[in-house]
Amino acid sequence: MKRARQIFAIALAAIAGAGTLQQAAAQDSAFYSGKALNLVVGYSAGGGYDQYARLLARHFGRHIPGQPNVVVQNMPGAASLTAVRHLANAAPKDGTAITVFDPGLILESLSAPEKFNVKFSDYQYLGGMSREVTICYAWHTTGVRTWDDMMRRKEFLVGLTAKGSAVYANGAVLRKLFKAPIRQVGGYPGSNEQRLAVERGELEGACASWSAIPQDWIVNRKLNVLARFGPISPADMPAAPYVNDLATTQEQRDVLDVLNAPGQLGRA
Repeated sequence: MKRARQIFAIALAAIAGAGTLQQAAAQDSAFYSGKALNLVVGYSAGGGYDQYARLLARHFGRHIPGQPNVVVQNMPGAASLTAVRHLANAAPKDGTAITVFDPGLILESLSAPEKFNVKFSDYQYLGGMSREVTICYAWHTTGVRTWDDMMRRKEFLVGLTAKGSAVYANGAVLRKLFKAPIRQVGGYPGSNEQRLAVERGELEGACASWSAIPQDWIVNRKLNVLARFGPISPADMPAAPYVNDLATTQEQRDVLDVLNAPGQLGRA
């Protein structure tokens, strides 16, 4: 009899819990119904972050009770820090605002908190759309085909949005740890503008996520991958050295593990 009472109590609790969940779902549905959910992208239109955000926006709304419309808004600036600060300071705090940001900012906020004035622990992290492998590459007309070719140059020009981005860290790693002759040219709103600059000959290459590389560049072999910042190489990526394998000391490898960590968040 005691066992039966326990089972009955558990069943009642389960029914009560189910009722609570149904009430919560109904409340959520009522809240989001007819509303717009603003998805703010920290970079300009046409780049990798923008493309992933627009793909998410097509499907995300129907998985939320009330099925709100999802509206993408581009807010480039300061390697997506402008969008993050918008979320903190101006966006509504009612669950209708989401920011797609560069995870490199997390490392920057820890290493230079007085400059960023942002604590990522104050935000609710929802997830990531992909895990990324970032690379540094050279345009095919530069004559730079390999890591050693690049290291023999006096200067190698690559694009940059701003300090704080994951790709800024990639270029800075090569410059600081390996004395690579990389010069990072800042001020580009996003990767789309950087790619155009590469095609025009204003830049010799860039550091970027492999998933953001145009397919025709890959098929027509318009870029040479100089180094990658992930242990796993995608199947369609040409062979390139892993930066940890270029390290000559354990201290360098430890530093690389820390600096490469934000990139594992992908499109956050």
